[in-house]
Amino acid sequence: MQLAKLLTSVVFISLLLAGSAALFRAPAYAQEFPSRTITIIVPFPPGGPGDIFGRSIAQRLAAAFGRTVIVDNRPGATGNIGAEVVARAAPDGHTILHTSAAVALSRALYPKLSVNAERDLAAVSQTVLLPLVLVVHSSLPARNLKELLALARANPGALTFGSPGSGALPHLAMELLKLHTKLDIRHIPYKGGGPVQTALLTGEVHLAFLGVPVARPHLSSGKIRALGVSALKRSATLPDVPTLHETGIKDFEALNWFGFFVPAKTPPAIVMRIHAEVVKALAAPEMKERLAVEGAEGVGSMPTDFAAFFRSEFRKWSDVVQRSGTKLE
Repeated sequence: MQLAKLLTSVVFISLLLAGSAALFRAPAYAQEFPSRTITIIVPFPPGGPGDIFGRSIAQRLAAAFGRTVIVDNRPGATGNIGAEVVARAAPDGHTILHTSAAVALSRALYPKLSVNAERDLAAVSQTVLLPLVLVVHSSLPARNLKELLALARANPGALTFGSPGSGALPHLAMELLKLHTKLDIRHIPYKGGGPVQTALLTGEVHLAFLGVPVARPHLSSGKIRALGVSALKRSATLPDVPTLHETGIKDFEALNWFGFFVPAKTPPAIVMRIHAEVVKALAAPEMKERLAVEGAEGVGSMPTDFAAFFRSEFRKWSDVVQRSGTKLE
């Protein structure tokens, strides 16, 4: 009996010590981070918003951590190639993904992807919000959304809209608008944003959703006209353009957003360490100025908030894909 009690006590003390060791080990692990070069994977070609914002933040992370931070562009498969690289990396914080809303759209469009962002990636922080603006060619006799809807209803199927490709955010944003308004217009997909701009400026298509910085110079020249911004609040860059929500499409929102993810099972202490430095980077005056020039807004959300936002975006765009019957062409 005494031996049994002794053994029980020994086991209990061993478990207690093991638990205590784990508690002390977690902060120590975080303090060791980073122990080598950090790689930020951007799953898009150089020069786009995700790359520009990612590199700007990377410079500040390098200074904060005292380590080299490399930005590695891994474009392809609507951002899924880069996402898979990060999902398969060691969960130690040294490989980070800076991606866009495409990570949510991909899950909605490709349900059988090898990478499930909710399962295989851990949210760190949303970094930037970039609204779209609904624009029409200047020759179109529509100066606001009400006039556009009237014109489309009087000529069903006659108006066309361009997008960078089927399933891209500007395409799905227009599908969302069509679901809200019963707008009868035809989709013309192009291979990238550049051809869409050209088609819109030449009148080959009548309307499109463009990023604010892309649209702004052409709005100034009068070649295109803005009807509404896709955010719930007006863009500081285009303060005179109403939101689509203001024009009567209640709660309409279609945003391009960017954010950091790390591999799932990355220790929470490391996630929070990266998050803290990302928030500081976004708060830097030079960063705020850069974002303002791009018509963007810095965020810096908590990991739990970003994870919840991602889930809501996935549900939203999955519903749009299903209800609109969107098929990849």
